[in-house]
Amino acid sequence: MANLIGLSNLLIRRSRWILPRRDIDIYPSFSALPPGDFRKLMLLAQREKLIKGKVLTTAGAAVPDLYYVISGLVEVQKQDGSFFMHSGNFVGEVAFLTNNKASATVMMAEDGELLCWDVNELRARAERDVRFRLALDAMISLDLARKVAQAGAPKEAAEDSLEAVV
Repeated sequence: MANLIGLSNLLIRRSRWILPRRDIDIYPSFSALPPGDFRKLMLLAQREKLIKGKVLTTAGAAVPDLYYVISGLVEVQKQDGSFFMHSGNFVGEVAFLTNNKASATVMMAEDGELLCWDVNELRARAERDVRFRLALDAMISLDLARKVAQAGAPKEAAEDSLEAVV
């Protein structure tokens, strides 16, 4: 009986039919997660349309929400510079992982759609459910790895490389 229950749970967690209808369109962006773990994550999420200029995080302030940009463009202002991030990225993930304040001010550069999670709810769920915590950590780790891979070399290093070629 225990084996039957365990096998049933495994099959249900891996079945796509348990995906929330409202989030089927974004599941490919989270395909590293089994459908059951994706479902748990999405049950805590609010799907919101935000307008240009809406501030998501403020440098030096607590981050009450974790965001995932479904569509739209966000501007990241950090120290003396700024850059833009397209859809498919988390916002507030470093503060969430480290339990620190925001390291950048992030705002909507154009209208867009986002997933929004209350940080306290996420942490509480992660404490109760190890599988959920691992799934969340995996998604954030993939996001951070993509961001690091896309990051360019510092301007001075790029100029030194160019001079070496010339």
